[in-house]
Amino acid sequence: MRQNKLFVALGWTMSLAMVSGCSAGAGGFVANDASGQLAQNIGVSTATYQVVDLDSGAVSQRESIPDLTTDPAWRSSRLVFRRVASQMARTGAGAGELGAQADESATTIQVSHFYIAVFELTQAQWQRLSARAGAASTPWTAVTPSNVVTGTGDHFPAWGLSRQLVEQALSAQALSGQTGTSRLALPTQAQWETAARAGTSTAFWWGDDPDETTVASRARVAETNGGGDGPAHVGTLAANPLGLYDVAGNVWELTADGALRGGSWNDTVLQARSANRVMIDTATAHALVGVRPILIP
Repeated sequence: MRQNKLFVALGWTMSLAMVSGCSAGAGGFVANDASGQLAQNIGVSTATYQVVDLDSGAVSQRESIPDLTTDPAWRSSRLVFRRVASQMARTGAGAGELGAQADESATTIQVSHFYIAVFELTQAQWQRLSARAGAASTPWTAVTPSNVVTGTGDHFPAWGLSRQLVEQALSAQALSGQTGTSRLALPTQAQWETAARAGTSTAFWWGDDPDETTVASRARVAETNGGGDGPAHVGTLAANPLGLYDVAGNVWELTADGALRGGSWNDTVLQARSANRVMIDTATAHALVGVRPILIP
């Protein structure tokens, strides 16, 4: 059955890681807002990037981050979120498309703008988040079979996560932005796929080419991991057109709808197609599973 394809293919035992209004025109509406709050709110909701300081919980806005891949802070003490514009988004895959399966029927839906993490959540970021939620945790050391998976360190993705554990950690965050309290959450499947596709309608954000030479610079999957037995540092490979890293491969990413998206280092490239999904229950933690949260300003 499709629900079990990830786990049957792996032959691994899974276990739960038990770890404690109105639009603003060019006219006088904004100008007449003496407090400047309306203009500020609009600026917050349209900024290219939202940045969360994981030590203070403060949320700020940026239009560009030139040192995104060179400053280690962006993968340890801060979380960077990229704006995805409101759009009619294409999801799923039609019959005859590369790797299409029965539960992936193509459709077009309206998706409102949202902010999604540029990187998969790293182990350093997870430990800060879980500490802010009450107790720092390292699920990747508890989930079976962690002893055969490499990839432990600050800039590796956090793995061995269950949806239950992630939702508890995200919901416990008290974040303070310019417009009041912001919050973290899991993306819906529609949000995740819209961000991963970045306006494309092909099997992968780079097209329909599953050849290893094409994939190698874009996704860490079974065909391109060089015989490795774990994920790579986040942000190592090329970003999609939205500037999001590792949306194909590295670790599966949890969604609010109970599906895993994006494939992993241990799965074939076809599992990393933008339309592919694998269902997982809320309590199951798995060594191939991580997360890419969204921010609601």
